[in-house]
Amino acid sequence: MPIQTRSESHRADPTKAGGVVYTPPALARFLATQTFDTLQDTASVRILDPACGDGELLLAAAAEAEQRSITVRAVVGYDVDQVALDRASNRLKDIPGVCLHAADFVELTAQGSKPKGLFDVGRQLEFDVVISNPPYVRTQTLGSKVAQTLARRFGLTGRVDLYQVFAAAMIQALVPGGAIGLLCSNKFLTNRAGSSMRRLLLRELELHELVDLGDTKLFDAAVLPVIVSGSRARSRSDRAQAPRFRSIYEVKPSQVVEEAQPLPVLEALTNRTPGVIEDSGRTFAIREGLLDGDVGSDLPWNPMDKASKARFDILRRSDTSALGDLGKIRVGVKTTADPVFIRSDWADISEVYRPEEELLRPLLTHHEIDRWSANLGSRKILYPHKDTNGSATAIDLADFPRAATYLEQHRDRLEGRAYVIEAGRKWFEIWVPQRPALWALPKIVFPDIAESPRFAFDRSGAIVNGDCYWIVMEDEDAAEVVTAVGNSSFCTWFYDTACGNFLYAGRRRFMTQYVERLPIPKPTPFLADEIRSLRAGGCTEDLDALIWSALGLEQVRR
Repeated sequence: MPIQTRSESHRADPTKAGGVVYTPPALARFLATQTFDTLQDTASVRILDPACGDGELLLAAAAEAEQRSITVRAVVGYDVDQVALDRASNRLKDIPGVCLHAADFVELTAQGSKPKGLFDVGRQLEFDVVISNPPYVRTQTLGSKVAQTLARRFGLTGRVDLYQVFAAAMIQALVPGGAIGLLCSNKFLTNRAGSSMRRLLLRELELHELVDLGDTKLFDAAVLPVIVSGSRARSRSDRAQAPRFRSIYEVKPSQVVEEAQPLPVLEALTNRTPGVIEDSGRTFAIREGLLDGDVGSDLPWNPMDKASKARFDILRRSDTSALGDLGKIRVGVKTTADPVFIRSDWADISEVYRPEEELLRPLLTHHEIDRWSANLGSRKILYPHKDTNGSATAIDLADFPRAATYLEQHRDRLEGRAYVIEAGRKWFEIWVPQRPALWALPKIVFPDIAESPRFAFDRSGAIVNGDCYWIVMEDEDAAEVVTAVGNSSFCTWFYDTACGNFLYAGRRRFMTQYVERLPIPKPTPFLADEIRSLRAGGCTEDLDALIWSALGLEQVRR
């Protein structure tokens, strides 16, 4: 059986392909409370879940309405899974006004039709409360044509995942002032592709609160979730107040100074408990603040407290440069067939088909990157490219008969990378070769994923792997300053506060769109020499304090 790509295996799994992960009861109740907290004074409500599954969120919303003495006039659900709808019908049988439909809500809304039970005659909007945990289906699984079509229909731009389309459709189904409660992937908060979703929420809603549930694992989903609550804005004045923002992520006990309170995650969030908690042997830090109104939709969204906002105001006024202004940050090479191209046992291969030595280049991966320095390991990459006027072009295999013999052994696998062939490339090329002439230049290298940043200044000429990023830095003073900033506690603070793309177990993603924003003080020879002196003397704490001071800030201690 041929090896499937990640997208192909994703499509082959019915649950993953449909993005189906049902909401646990406790989380459903929390979402319902968040949603109704945004609802403006009303005596009765019509409730919709456009992807209702087995009805858990409709049950929670109806119960929340009853607890607040609000009359439920109608409960409407849509889903494409008839089996799930049958379960929902049985669970909701004691609630009056229930109407469930086996239909694709997004498709019906996109077509501009009026689904049964969705619109009253002569009205475009019906519901006072829309609550949902819509399916999360990636662009790769939807297919680019479907994703582009949905994006156009709902006024979204860029890469669009299905939950973003549901969010747009949910908003369309709300009356002005009506409340929305959305449980979805938190990716849109921080990645560049999420700017369309951020713009939609800012444009259409009076956001009440964002609760980034991080890696709490409150339900069985591969994505990290966030809860968005708000109401459909009646006018621009509705959006004048900054929404509250909380996030909760696991931390190592050694990373926090305060004692953790033993408290279940949802109880802590419900009671708005600040600080550090411990639940089932895991320690979590809860951050609280507001959404910074200055970031708009182009920059990542993260909780911003008053002290952090003041520091950013200082940085905006200071004489600093963004790292991206000092050079182009590049991702390392991506072969899309690492076992073929990357090995540590080239010397053990028969000389008959061991690639020529000039094609086997030293490789830096995240394993070899320490703070300040890179230490070459045993891995080497078969790099079948040469520099042609500053660009990477494929070698002529006739000039390298042993490499040709080796690659021919793996031809079926390499030709299976259809996207390489479709891009007009030769079957034996690596997917992202970068510019060969740049590898020999001094460069700063750092891992993509790490618990804390590790910036190394490398002069070895090694090729950088795709699990790292790199930037050419020929100016020795600039390289010293940039590396010092990258390895400082300021870099971690800046990332957490301004970028905040957290993964499981305290790992962070130091990718281009975040690191290019890292503030760098003017790399004067005097500052560079100070850094060298402190580094030579092993004065790490003084060096860290120096970076904060050079940026005009008082050091934040954690």
